[in-house]
Amino acid sequence: MENDGPLMVVHCSEGKGVKMNLLTLLWMPLPALAGTLLTYEEALEGAVGNNPTLQQSRFFEAQAKNDWVGSRGAFDPSFELSGAYAKSTNRGFFQGFPFDSESTNFNWEGGFNGTAPTGTTWSVSGGLNRNLSTFTTLFGGFENEQTQDTFSGSMNGSVTQQLLKGLRLAYNMQNVTVAHNGWQNAQLSTSQSHQETLASAASAYWGWVYATEQLQISRDSVAVAEEALRVGGLKVEAGELAPVEKTRLEAAKVQAQATELTAKNQELESRNALLLLMGRSPGQDMEPATPVGTVVDLPIEAARAVQVAMEQNLQVLLARQTVDQSEELWINARHGMLPSLSATLSAGTSSQVELTDDQGNEIEGVKGSSALSEMLNEPLPTMSIGGLFTVPIGNRSARSARVNAEIEWEKKQLELQETERSVQSQVEQQVAILASARQTVDLADLNLRLSEEMLSAEEALVDAGRSIQKDVLEARNEVARSRAEAIKARTDYRLAQVELLRLQGQLTVEIP
Repeated sequence: MENDGPLMVVHCSEGKGVKMNLLTLLWMPLPALAGTLLTYEEALEGAVGNNPTLQQSRFFEAQAKNDWVGSRGAFDPSFELSGAYAKSTNRGFFQGFPFDSESTNFNWEGGFNGTAPTGTTWSVSGGLNRNLSTFTTLFGGFENEQTQDTFSGSMNGSVTQQLLKGLRLAYNMQNVTVAHNGWQNAQLSTSQSHQETLASAASAYWGWVYATEQLQISRDSVAVAEEALRVGGLKVEAGELAPVEKTRLEAAKVQAQATELTAKNQELESRNALLLLMGRSPGQDMEPATPVGTVVDLPIEAARAVQVAMEQNLQVLLARQTVDQSEELWINARHGMLPSLSATLSAGTSSQVELTDDQGNEIEGVKGSSALSEMLNEPLPTMSIGGLFTVPIGNRSARSARVNAEIEWEKKQLELQETERSVQSQVEQQVAILASARQTVDLADLNLRLSEEMLSAEEALVDAGRSIQKDVLEARNEVARSRAEAIKARTDYRLAQVELLRLQGQLTVEIP
């Protein structure tokens, strides 16, 4: 078999060596030890679908959208329908003669009214009224009773238009606009939470991969320590090694077992952290299926990386959006300082019919519905034009609102500038970290190759009787440490990739 990476040589009994290609393990799929395999993509998809923080953000977005839909209800027309019944009895005198009267009144009215975003209010209404009255007079010792039954109808319409304050469409729509802005902000916040969830899950996954590799390294170390103790014990019995060397080997085994226990606890902790991000219960038996992979040398231009971040970073986009929104609120606040001037045009018609004559007899062919037809045959039109001018003395409330809106706009501009500077600094720093992480990978590989070569040399010296077991144990520990550093360098590189993509708003469930 042809080797493509540094080798670790472990001498067993009779001086025979077993070769292990360590760096190849970094690029191969991770073996399942006991639990279910979980890939990088599955972990991130699970976090996006089940992460409690992201779900809460989606709920807020849905509520904000519903608030926007509800705010437009201010311009929905209204229908009104009313009815009334009244009965009264009165007593009075007419030219010195007493009379009694009873009156019964029925009234129905209905209509539509509403407000338009153009600053226009309107109403259309109609009504029907019936009045039945009975008059009883005492004249010359005789009672005289008269009945009057009258139907009347009316139709009216009016339009009121704002001519100064309230004429601007955006001013009248500002409550709807504020609600819509809230929805847009909630959408960006959800997207930002989505990126942060992906970043947290990706970081947790690579941390879990590192912890799993550390556990595997510690298990390998225990296996090597056990084999070394077995071989060393045989050599002590054969008189080839001093008894103290066996004691050293026993101590090395105990140390390796303690390291394995610590690595096992760290692996469980990192696995639970990822499971919680995915909205799952901790303690599930799982193994990472995606290896840390090969580090590719891809030079990144800092200026270009910053440009992408300025165009797509969600924190920057949200800050820019709030600047535009606060500017619109300031413009509306300035408009709110204008006095109010409105013009009203009203027009209508009415009619009235008598169902009885002066003697109280019903008039043939006349019914209550005739009051409506009379509005077409013999209308009684009405029309009026009026205006209203209102200006608050001092206008302190509107002035205060304008000043506060201007201050808020200026504050949002400063926040935007600070956000852009902060993101730019973070991106430039992350590009440098990524380049440094790439160099660290190369250095860790060289250190691993060197430590393996030193171990081979020490083991050869021990076989030749020119070195002691203590030096071999130290060399083995150095190989384990270097192997862990090689894996750590690669996971650090992946974490730097994740953070840079998050800052640029480009992080996805796919492995970068």
